[in-house]
Amino acid sequence: MRGFGVGTYLFQGFPSDAEWRRVALTRDDVGGLLYANYPTWVTLSGGSRLVRDGAANVESIDTGDGTNANIFGVERELRGGRTFAEMILAAENPKAPHIVVEGHARATAYARVLPDDAEVEAIAGYSARLGEWRWF
Repeated sequence: MRGFGVGTYLFQGFPSDAEWRRVALTRDDVGGLLYANYPTWVTLSGGSRLVRDGAANVESIDTGDGTNANIFGVERELRGGRTFAEMILAAENPKAPHIVVEGHARATAYARVLPDDAEVEAIAGYSARLGEWRWF
């Protein structure tokens, strides 16, 4: 899916030695994630790549590719009680900054509307070779 296992699309250059774990994240945790180094998300975050910055900018920075509308749609779905598949994250190790591999719009919406006492699950892959990933 999305290039996993074949090194294409989202997983171009992704290290094959990644160790995968499930993690639970609060809204603050999600806000501290980094977006993948992709133009849409760099633009939305004002260059910081921090999800919390992108979440703060959704209403003021239009990415020009429909991303803003997609985020608003995810927010509506969340408020209506919908649950989504886990985001996929990656980091060099569990203590290193985590980068969103898949689920950028969900991460942005979670940072905006997830209740303070709620958590979302994600799948995180860890590899010291993460710097080889195209979107690192």
